[in-house]
This record gives sequence, C-alpha cells and structure tokens, in this order.
Amino acid sequence: MVQNIEDKGNYTQKISVNISKGIGYLNGKRIQNGYVVSDGGEHVLTVILPFGIKHVYRFKINASLLETLLSA
Repeated sequence: MVQNIEDKGNYTQKISVNISKGIGYLNGKRIQNGYVVSDGGEHVLTVILPFGIKHVYRFKINASLLETLLSA
C-alpha cells in the first residue's frame, strides 16, 4: 500500500511517497502518488482506503543531518 515509508521511521534524506492503493494525506493535505517530502521535522502520512479504512504512518526527517549531507 505504501512504499519507502515506515511508521515511526527516521530519515536523513527526502522521501518520495509511493501509494499503491488509497488516497494520501500528508500533515492533513491531500497528496498525489510520487509526492516528495523534503521538509525536516515530524510528519504524518494518512492513507484512506475504501470503506473508510485508515492507515497512519508517523515519521521524521532529520533536517540537520540532511543539511550536513547536502553540504558535504
């Protein structure tokens, strides 16, 4: 259903959200498949499936590590 993101995941680089089924919302805003998350901080991805089934993924992008890697 969702690839590249794990619940409670900690990431040091931008992430492309790949949703195979359902409608995705990142921090409450609807997103399309392939949306790239690059802002540091905590995020909530909610995927709504038919019949109102909801899956929630909470994850964090560590901006300070991302900036260090980009400037290297």
